[in-house]
Amino acid sequence: MQEVGSGPAWKRRASSARAPRLAATANAATKFASPPRQKKPRFVIARKLASGFAAFLAAFILTSIFTSDSGRMRLLANSIPEIDTAVSFAGFGLDQVSLKGQRYALVADIFDALRLDKSLTFASFDAASARSRIESLPWVASAELRRVYPNQLEITIRERKPFAVWQNGSMPPALVDADGRVLTSIALVDAPSGLARIKGAGAPEAAAEFWADLARFPALKALVRDATRVGGRRWTLTLANDTRIEFPAGAVSAALTELNDWPGFTGIKERGAAIVDLRTPGRIAVRPGDVLGPTSTGPKDISELLEPAG
Repeated sequence: MQEVGSGPAWKRRASSARAPRLAATANAATKFASPPRQKKPRFVIARKLASGFAAFLAAFILTSIFTSDSGRMRLLANSIPEIDTAVSFAGFGLDQVSLKGQRYALVADIFDALRLDKSLTFASFDAASARSRIESLPWVASAELRRVYPNQLEITIRERKPFAVWQNGSMPPALVDADGRVLTSIALVDAPSGLARIKGAGAPEAAAEFWADLARFPALKALVRDATRVGGRRWTLTLANDTRIEFPAGAVSAALTELNDWPGFTGIKERGAAIVDLRTPGRIAVRPGDVLGPTSTGPKDISELLEPAG
């Protein structure tokens, strides 16, 4: 009978029996293993150059994105679209836009002016051109574009203020600002109260200066219904009582002073429906207004039409 060991003795015999085989296997592996291949110096150099160029390009992209002078980056991104895509995947896409300060300007017009469909990231976004397009919108006085990294654009709008309601021939009435810029067309019944009412070609550009002169005489200004620009040179005021006051092409302030100091103007304001001509310096001519009709009574002689000012 063959004796079979147990415990530690059996484990020692089993281990010693396997040892020669394991040693032979190790020797065979050592004998047939091939020596490690040496990398060629050219390959190593090329890989280092490629890694260096990639690092330089990444640094260039990030530096251009995080600096205000991004013209070089836009040129590169527009020349190589893959750069814009890579920057977007890196988390620097132009993904969010916040808008504040806007009340009357249309949001759709502002977003159209941004042209975000042509810019995936700040790398290709031309902020200066976008701001210029936004500021060309009728209601926009100025626009500030601020980049909030990594992926947000913040736009602050300062809008223009309506100054007057302008009517010009058959054109629809429009709101204009003090610079004469047309803001939007509007129905007269919808026009805000307290705005100047002006008429005629060239009125928007000249109204602010005329109203500044008129503001020196608040009692007269309170009676004004509208002002008409005549021939692009002078103004005619129409008062609420249908009196018309014709001003000279220049020296409006002096004419207003003459009118304010003229004692006869009190009666004109009470009667109404007259034409007061201030176009001759030192003279105030008064004639009946057209609304009086042919049966109206008024001065018949030219001497009655001319009264010394003051």
